[in-house]
Amino acid sequence: MKIPEQTKNSLLYISCAVIITYGVFLYLQNSYQDTLTKTIVEEQKGRQEYLATSVARNIQSDLDSILQRINNLAQSPYFNFKNSVEKEPFENKMRETLLDMHQIIPVDELFIGFKNHTLLATNTGSSKVEASDLSSFSIAKDNYFSKFLNQSLAEQKTLFSYGYKGENNGTRIAITTPIFKEDNHEYLGFVGISTLASHLIGHYGNIDDQTKQRFVFYDKNATILVAASNRSIGTSFFSNQTQEGLPISEKPTINQLFQKVLSGQIYTAEYNAGQGARVVTGSPIIIDGHPTYFLNVITPLSQILSPINDLTNKALLLNIILILAFTLSVLYLVWNLMSWGNKLDDKVKIRTQELEYANKSLLSKSNELQSVNSQLIGINKKLEINDKLQKEFVNVAAHELRTPIQSIMGYTELSKKLPEKRVEYESMITKNVERLSKLSDDILQVARIESGIMQIEQHDFNIVDVLIESVNELKARLRGKSLDDNISIELLLPRYPVIVRGDKSKIFQVLSNLLSNAEKFTDSGTITVSLNENLSKKSAIISVEDTGKGVDKEIIPKLFTKFVAKSERGTGLGLYICKNIVGAHGGSIWFDETKKGAKFSFSIPLA
Repeated sequence: MKIPEQTKNSLLYISCAVIITYGVFLYLQNSYQDTLTKTIVEEQKGRQEYLATSVARNIQSDLDSILQRINNLAQSPYFNFKNSVEKEPFENKMRETLLDMHQIIPVDELFIGFKNHTLLATNTGSSKVEASDLSSFSIAKDNYFSKFLNQSLAEQKTLFSYGYKGENNGTRIAITTPIFKEDNHEYLGFVGISTLASHLIGHYGNIDDQTKQRFVFYDKNATILVAASNRSIGTSFFSNQTQEGLPISEKPTINQLFQKVLSGQIYTAEYNAGQGARVVTGSPIIIDGHPTYFLNVITPLSQILSPINDLTNKALLLNIILILAFTLSVLYLVWNLMSWGNKLDDKVKIRTQELEYANKSLLSKSNELQSVNSQLIGINKKLEINDKLQKEFVNVAAHELRTPIQSIMGYTELSKKLPEKRVEYESMITKNVERLSKLSDDILQVARIESGIMQIEQHDFNIVDVLIESVNELKARLRGKSLDDNISIELLLPRYPVIVRGDKSKIFQVLSNLLSNAEKFTDSGTITVSLNENLSKKSAIISVEDTGKGVDKEIIPKLFTKFVAKSERGTGLGLYICKNIVGAHGGSIWFDETKKGAKFSFSIPLA
């Protein structure tokens, strides 16, 4: 069949359109995937820097706790006697200290070296304390450990070791602290601990599986102490053996990362060292103000991109189906053009309409897909923000809880050593227990708020009675502290009942928190509690004003958020809890600056 010239031209135009459509599709698909990949990798870098910093701080905190315990052992009364101490109680104290530390991190060896080079040692695999010569103890490890023990004897200060080989060829680190007599400060020797580096870092996350996010741990000599590849453990990263194994193109990037981290900076890089592309974040572990050890968080790019692989594959499949449908439509059009040459004009018009419809459908589907992708990215960002807030909450809460706990432990040890001051120390222990109880209650209240399970019981009550009750409680507290002569309380109330609707106990809690803050920051002066009605807004306005120190201007913009405080006596949770309780009642809370002191006010609906 002879094809008319017009048909040939139409076929040429259609073929060009198909080729251009495929080209545009491939370009847009690759461009979209590259943009999405870059966005997710950049977001991962931010999350990874936060993770590296958090883990490094946790390691630092746990090592500080271990150091505190061996310092307590070094200050034990067992070392204050001129003659030798009883063996059994002293060995029990060593075993008790080792097991206590093992609950924090996997410390498995405790030893005490004396300046006459005798040594006592115990480990978690033994129930005994073994005595030996200092040199015979260190000979089971590598030569560096022997030098480290002699250095500890000579320098008489707290030292952190580099990595060294233990008896089972595992890489270990050690910490030592000096022992001085309390009466004449005579130097006696040192207390030390050691642990497998792999057990220490494995306590915080994955160190073995290279297909998942994992940790690498090294010391100030850049000696790798923990890594998934056993070949690199025990060797310096800057050794010839390690440097020769790095890809030439990636070597500057990798070396820069280690140099930045070893200098005390947090640094993130993306490179491929032979096992696939990965994002690596390094963070120093700061101890006593100095970078002592270092941690790398390594995440394979395949793990980072795995959540979007299914999405992009489905999008690609959908687009391929649409393109194939478009192509089949074009082929069907060509077939009809060749078969029905005598009806060319009509067929061209019909197929052209079908082509336009297919293009519109393709664009519509593409727009729908982009909209879905945008929604997924938005949801992902919200989840990341929630995850960051939750981790921040856990880290800060753990830190706040640890402060009174460590204080209780310290005063308990002191009361044993100094019985004549037991009453004073027991008073301090009681105060810290009360602080710990208050902090626990506040954290539970915050947990209920953030999980959405805080219950508000709605009933009508006279807010005047609640104000009088809370002020009477404050007066009793001031009398108990003998502060009622320094601080006067003014109560400005109407002479008639003011009935509001809400949870009486929760509103009492808000008032107690505001009055407690006023008391805390007012050494002398006046605390004024007032009640007014805003009939236009159908609400009662309660204000607590003091003439104290006022509020630090730095924290005013974030005054009602969690853990915002400029006082060692505060946790920064009280105002956050107040805001949520008042908000749950449909009211609002705010702060007004005054010439002297501070003024907090909140509203609650009238009944």
